[in-house]
Amino acid sequence: MTRKILFLILSAGTILFSCHKDELSGNDYLIFGTAHGECTGDCAVFYKITDQKIYQDNMGYYSGTFSFESSELSNEKYNIAKVLAEDIPDYLLNNPDKTFGCPDCADQGGVHVELCKNGVTYFWHIDTDISQQPDEIKEYVENLLTVTDALQTGQ
Repeated sequence: MTRKILFLILSAGTILFSCHKDELSGNDYLIFGTAHGECTGDCAVFYKITDQKIYQDNMGYYSGTFSFESSELSNEKYNIAKVLAEDIPDYLLNNPDKTFGCPDCADQGGVHVELCKNGVTYFWHIDTDISQQPDEIKEYVENLLTVTDALQTGQ
């Protein structure tokens, strides 16, 4: 009886907090980062992971399209960021092409994620106020912000 209860608890936890664990291959990619509409200077910070490499944007402002440097960043930076491609929450995959919250409505910036997997492209625009996000994506958004900061500061 105890084993059945433990199995049910572990199964429920796996289902509730499952992530899509998969590596990108071929033409697959993940673009992630932040943008601020009301700012001066470099108002967009985006990265693209593809083919086990990572590239930094060469845009000062996000206009809905992305542009990246042709030279890749270090393998160390790829290793910092690859978790974002490996741990995409199922909740996002099940709710494609959505906006969560009100990104940049109060000049707080927004998180943008675009995933191309097997020729299908998904995108999400997410408010930086993590407390207002669905529980299923809070940890992912927090990790994304942490990774983006680490890539910018080199830590």
